[in-house]
Amino acid sequence: MAPFGLMRNIKILCDGGLGNRLNALIGGLVLAETLQARPKVFWPVNNWCGCSYGDLFSGSLEVANKGIRHVFNLNPDSAYLIHVNQINAPLRTVLKQTREGWAQLQTLNADVVYYHDSIPDWITRDQMLKVLSSLPIQSEIAGKALDFCGCNSIHAGTWGLQFRMTDYSSHPLFKKDLAEFYRYVSLDKGARYYVCSDDQATEDAFSALDNVCAYPKTSYVQKYRAGGWNDRIIDDEGRESNFNVNRPRQSVIEAFIALLILSRTRLAFDSPSTFLSYAKIYSSINLENNNLRPHWQRWLRQVLPSGPRQFRIRKKLRSLL
Repeated sequence: MAPFGLMRNIKILCDGGLGNRLNALIGGLVLAETLQARPKVFWPVNNWCGCSYGDLFSGSLEVANKGIRHVFNLNPDSAYLIHVNQINAPLRTVLKQTREGWAQLQTLNADVVYYHDSIPDWITRDQMLKVLSSLPIQSEIAGKALDFCGCNSIHAGTWGLQFRMTDYSSHPLFKKDLAEFYRYVSLDKGARYYVCSDDQATEDAFSALDNVCAYPKTSYVQKYRAGGWNDRIIDDEGRESNFNVNRPRQSVIEAFIALLILSRTRLAFDSPSTFLSYAKIYSSINLENNNLRPHWQRWLRQVLPSGPRQFRIRKKLRSLL
């Protein structure tokens, strides 16, 4: 319970895959601003996302790596705004993700636990951009994305393809006719394509074409245990799920780099993928702010064309700054 006159705390639990975590983070930080509450982010390292918050972002947010049992069991007097009580904890005050729920929080004198895998539809794109822009991407990650784009001449005229091929490969909203896409891309020799996928074989097949490139990854999503991608599992927190996935640290970092590269392209198709959604949002964020100082950016654009030469000089300048 927060004494009257003191700032309340809001504990933002970011769990699941990267897209779900970013959804929770954005919703929670917007709610924190609405309530004038002090945010603390909980970002557990687990099979759903094997990298820490600090692996991807820098900045001044208070972040802990504790998971759902820690957050739910140690905060019984808080008001909970959650999409599901996955561990059946005895929560006293649970509110729904509605405008009325948010309004009710403003009348309560209690700390808040926010855990939601979708962003409320009343949060605008500008608000999402404001939050993401306030979360500096680790410079090495942004730098690798920009360097790859420079070296491979990726820009807004490049077509971007994203295929989710593991745990959602059979879902009707995600299922794609890869053979038909491959045939079309192979014949469209006058266009440039960038492809990213959670499946190495898919990336390798497309990037073998002369007009296609893919970010060279060293790690991909794996199965949590032997079986099919949608076999039932019980994770380390005791939660049951039909997503048999394990995402190692490096696979998440490299997937984030691939997402940032995708954000520089012209997306060839739409889908309900959160990966694709965040590529669209990051397309409006200047990644170069994470790397080179503005006067170096302007100078490079003026004196050098994009391509391998600018890539080499950019890399040298970054090591000196």
